[in-house]
Amino acid sequence: MMRSELIQLALALERCRSDLGHGEYPPRSTDELRAVEQFLAKAFPDYHGELPEKYKNLDAASSLVFWLGGMTDKDGQMIGFSADPKNPFDTTNKSRIGPFFDFDRARLRYDGGLPVYLPWNNNPQSEPVVYFRADSKGEYHGAWHNCHPCLDSLGGGWVNPKSFQLFSPGNDGKYGYGAQYPSGTDYDAQRQDDVSNFTRGMTLGSDIP
Repeated sequence: MMRSELIQLALALERCRSDLGHGEYPPRSTDELRAVEQFLAKAFPDYHGELPEKYKNLDAASSLVFWLGGMTDKDGQMIGFSADPKNPFDTTNKSRIGPFFDFDRARLRYDGGLPVYLPWNNNPQSEPVVYFRADSKGEYHGAWHNCHPCLDSLGGGWVNPKSFQLFSPGNDGKYGYGAQYPSGTDYDAQRQDDVSNFTRGMTLGSDIP
């Protein structure tokens, strides 16, 4: 079910890229500032402001929920973005863009005031689903705690150099160390059951040759 949901999240990111980013995947606000500015300019060309203050520290977990779910109304429902090109972060306009994914509200957890999405492992203490996008050079930067984007140990470079990598921490609710996919030469025990949108099998460990 985790693997299936990651596939659905990947499809939602493609819709977000098409309908909101006009060809560009959404950034983290912890990416370089220029990347965020470029995405806002593509998504909302008539908007000349910045991300709302609350969302200026979106990381690999909270950025996924924000860009796919959008703003939140007074009842806590994610309602996408305003179709008003000059005020995309307005929550009162009835004409909306998105949301692109129907998040299960029972699995949303607020970490540091921002919602993150828990995987389908029945563990309220689990680490959340995380998202990394490749930059214009096909490279990835940063990590989320132990979770690092994966390198292509067979072909060189990075896995998914033209798109993104999604990860879920598996049944143990913990991400492990290791980035060499599919060889797994640097995986620790907790990395074995981590799930991603690019694995051929169910987990990173199941793809080790």
